[in-house]
Amino acid sequence: MLRDWSPGPKSKDLEIAEQNLGFLFEDLPQGYRAVVDRNRIKFKWHNRKSTSGVSDYDRKTIELSLMEFSRFKYDATAPGHDQRWCIATLKEEIIHFVAMQTGFDASAAWIAAAVLDMEKPSKLRKKLFRKQREYDSAEDEIKCGIEDYKKKERAGEWLVDVLLVRDYLTARGKSEEKIEQKMTKAFPESYPLARAFQKATLSDGCG
Repeated sequence: MLRDWSPGPKSKDLEIAEQNLGFLFEDLPQGYRAVVDRNRIKFKWHNRKSTSGVSDYDRKTIELSLMEFSRFKYDATAPGHDQRWCIATLKEEIIHFVAMQTGFDASAAWIAAAVLDMEKPSKLRKKLFRKQREYDSAEDEIKCGIEDYKKKERAGEWLVDVLLVRDYLTARGKSEEKIEQKMTKAFPESYPLARAFQKATLSDGCG
């Protein structure tokens, strides 16, 4: 894992953020870590209040919020909301990076599938989105819903949301069979494509 900052005197917040990033990086699934290592992605810090994470495929960087990554004490056994927020942010930005790299979230097939699911109401999907956002949200801030993004951004964010819902169900100890049933029912058009994308680019063994 490459880190794009210079050695030397550091603030306490920067020391904490760097340490937490190191721990959380090791907690990522192997396939996600492989993407970072294979592409030599550099992590950078920012202090903008309006932005959480930003991935840039051309520059091979992922910017993360110094405030968000320095506001918790890492706990390997019982991660709190702020820690779960940051691991979700890491996953989000790596998914965005790979989607940009492959062009997946800009493909006609993905956009069509995402739009079909977005336009068809689903009580199960609404519940899963709510539960996932609550699980991955910070103590005093909740993750954005799909409606919070501009229309042109929604296909890419839909991909992230679908995969994070799957991760949420895994984290809650659901069986693989139960996960597949729920995901297929909630996202009948987009989940098969999202899952194929995940297996091809982010699963263990892809690196």
